Amino acid sequence: MSRCPDNTLVLIQPPEDYLLNGQANGLVAIACWLRQRLPSSNVILLDFGNSSVSNLVEDVSKRLKFSHGQIFFGITAVSASYQSALEVARSLKDIIPHSIVFLGGPHSTVQDDVILRHNKCIDYVIRGEGERATEQLLRSYPDIYDVPNLTYRCGTQIRRNPLATLLNGIDLDQILPAESWSCSNSGLGKFGRMTYVSSRGCSRQCAFCAVGTGQTRFKSVKAVARDLQILIEEMGFQELSIEDNFFAQSPRRAIDVCYIIERLQETRSFKWDCQTRVESCEDFRVIESLERASCDQVYLGLESLSCDKLKYLEKARRPHSYIDSFVNRVVPRLLQSRIPHIAVNLQFGLPDESPVEFAETLRVFETLGNLALKYQKQMKVCPQLHVVYPGTRLFQRLQAQRQFGLTSDTVFERFTLWEKTTRCFRVWMGENFAHGTGGIPVGILNTNLLSKGEFAIEEDAIHRISEEIRSLAQLPGLKVLDYGSRLSATA
Repeated sequence: MSRCPDNTLVLIQPPEDYLLNGQANGLVAIACWLRQRLPSSNVILLDFGNSSVSNLVEDVSKRLKFSHGQIFFGITAVSASYQSALEVARSLKDIIPHSIVFLGGPHSTVQDDVILRHNKCIDYVIRGEGERATEQLLRSYPDIYDVPNLTYRCGTQIRRNPLATLLNGIDLDQILPAESWSCSNSGLGKFGRMTYVSSRGCSRQCAFCAVGTGQTRFKSVKAVARDLQILIEEMGFQELSIEDNFFAQSPRRAIDVCYIIERLQETRSFKWDCQTRVESCEDFRVIESLERASCDQVYLGLESLSCDKLKYLEKARRPHSYIDSFVNRVVPRLLQSRIPHIAVNLQFGLPDESPVEFAETLRVFETLGNLALKYQKQMKVCPQLHVVYPGTRLFQRLQAQRQFGLTSDTVFERFTLWEKTTRCFRVWMGENFAHGTGGIPVGILNTNLLSKGEFAIEEDAIHRISEEIRSLAQLPGLKVLDYGSRLSATA
């Protein structure tokens, strides 16, 4: 039982300037977990992704005006929203000094010690999954020494408690797909579709991604059926986006999930999409199942059509075979299918990318665009600026090479602050790329200054990438996704 029934936990998605609009699913999962296990605690979900810090503070002040007991603020942060999360934390400490403010999310997990050393407004950092850690923090506070995943100050030292066991499939089954937001300012999820996550983790370990852990946990097919029924039939959502990191990681499970969706489509028609890898679609049974389940869009994480760049990204074990499969088997089969839309993630601004490499990329997409026209379709390219995020093997590799200078441990503290104050760069990023803000764009920064821990954009690289995007957009049968209209309104 909770030690203090009057505890209040406010879970916050901070303002997300120049980022794609959408709610934070991680907070929803934590809220559901806590409401099941600590029903006497007051859990409030506040989504201010599409608002401002001043509006958030005003809302919190009104909600907690008559609150008693200990107040906890849990703020989620990716690298792109990190400085915004700090601004929220400072403001909350100003209005409620006795509150406990902790930070969670991907950025916090790998920068926990740096965050606590440099930001007195943050009391604790929760690393990794937040459900078990947040529950134990509410149960145990002020005794924090047995709270798993917790990083905290102890005098002049930073200490880390051991990590909790990851939630397994049985645990994930208990988490329902939606929670009531006390305040919601963002859209539902990716491009206005309700986002649903049926698994956690990824078995692949790409060098540029901090998600891959080698361990994936899945909700049972029975729980997925329950969740989709809640979303479609009870809550009335007509468009869903399955945001598993790698939807068809298990082809057998993907086929089973598609069968569930196929049955649901018989009573209530709805649109849905998923994101997966090229390799998963080499099993044509997966594509056939997506067809029968009326999937209307498949996102493929291609990243590059250069063997050298695929090796750099550690995206494919056999780059030549990977590219051949994408060009000659997977995309043609998807275009032949009844799936209306095929989208491809493509990274721009990779270090040392040559004009010859991009010319080959352009040639391949011209061929695929013409093939799309043959089937009366249009392929979509989703541009992503190549960046280095904390906690990735790519960051560790470049850090070891001293590419971020001698103070590389604090490079993200400094870079995210620099980026936040460099408006023209953030606008260009937000309008052109799905991801990138918060990460270090090593391919377009002045390398000499970067090695000294300073930041400056190479204007020629900006112009080159902008021209590359325009060149792709002019190809017949191809569409380059425009992100400008989908940014949060605070931009």
